[in-house]
Amino acid sequence: MFAILYSDFIVCWRALAAFSLALILSLLFGGKLIDILHKYQKTGQPIREDGPKSHLETKKGTPTMGGILILSTSIISILLFANISYHFVWVSLLILLMYGLTGFVDDYWKVKRRNSNAMTAKMKLFLQFLTATIAASIITAATPRGVQTVLNFPNFENILLIVLLFGFPLIFEFCLLINSGGSFPKNTEERISIHTLIWPLCLALYVLIGAMMYKNGNFSFTGAINTLIDLMSGENSGYHLPTIKRFFINLSWLYVPFAVIVISGTSNAVNLSDGLDGLASGLLIIAFTFFGIVAYLCGLHNAIDYNTLFIPRCSEIAVVCASLVGACLGFLYFNKPKARVFMGDTGSLALGAILGTIAVMTKQEVLLAIVGCVFVAETVSVMIQVIYFKTTGKRFFRMAPIHHHFEQLGWSEKKVVLSFWLTALSAALVGSLVFL
Repeated sequence: MFAILYSDFIVCWRALAAFSLALILSLLFGGKLIDILHKYQKTGQPIREDGPKSHLETKKGTPTMGGILILSTSIISILLFANISYHFVWVSLLILLMYGLTGFVDDYWKVKRRNSNAMTAKMKLFLQFLTATIAASIITAATPRGVQTVLNFPNFENILLIVLLFGFPLIFEFCLLINSGGSFPKNTEERISIHTLIWPLCLALYVLIGAMMYKNGNFSFTGAINTLIDLMSGENSGYHLPTIKRFFINLSWLYVPFAVIVISGTSNAVNLSDGLDGLASGLLIIAFTFFGIVAYLCGLHNAIDYNTLFIPRCSEIAVVCASLVGACLGFLYFNKPKARVFMGDTGSLALGAILGTIAVMTKQEVLLAIVGCVFVAETVSVMIQVIYFKTTGKRFFRMAPIHHHFEQLGWSEKKVVLSFWLTALSAALVGSLVFL
């Protein structure tokens, strides 16, 4: 027992060391790498002609391929502090190298040909799907039987609780907006009186639910409902809702194709998000921090106590995540507005792919969609824009991906980035609630 606790403790220290080394190396060598990139990229990364006009001026001359800094420092940290004899670790290295190389080739030809679209989409997808297929097959083979091909859904009771906590006041606000003809009451006193009525009611409702949960002996949503049933119809009425915390679907042979879509889809989603200074790197720091904790808990022998699947040696991925957080944080120092370097496809494709891979390793693919909701929104906005334009000949958004839409509405770049970071942080908090 002591040996197990000691091993888990050492993982935390190695994760901290990996984070620190990646951060320090990034800060030490980031400036030198930028100078080298400037030397070989005289005019910087080609800027999208159909993008925001302001970018043609503010981002002109900024070099790309900054993902080299993130990948090199994180890989060094992983090699030094992670146990590379574990399947999950060297699969992570494979993903970083292969997707990073694909992105590097694309960035190279962008700079060489002075074109924002160098490598064809079919070629990139082929390389992405090939690498993801190999990685997903190895991960599935290395995962214990019984959970190899399982799709794990989060805690639905907590989802219901979140909907109740946040949905009720939001629905009220929405109804208020519709009833007032599309705008909230302009009279300040009227607005205050309405909200002084609804929020105390919400607070009273939350206290009642919390009291019922506590009386039931746990923090179960259905337990609270069952307590309410007993109060209304008498003790031990026999009419109780079944407790549904989480469930699993065995995808069988469909799991590997599904995992390939998750890995490649996340890779391209992060790539779409890399359009504003600091946006993608900040979102990735939040996501990797969250999944580092998830991976650590999944690898604990008492993982069942945390209401999650036990996946042997998965805790080692916490070291991988820590190194990536450190590398992204160091890169963010040089990528903050006004950016001295762009991540490029070299970084975004690789980092998105490893994020999707970690979700597959921990069997938290559904949770990835919640925590990575900003990445999902970026991808969906592009899909909606393309479909709507082909159908009607008009644009649904002013510009896609959606971060450009907000820029076109008059938001400053810093406001968009901070708003998206705050959204991602909120999504991570929601994800922690549905995970446990």
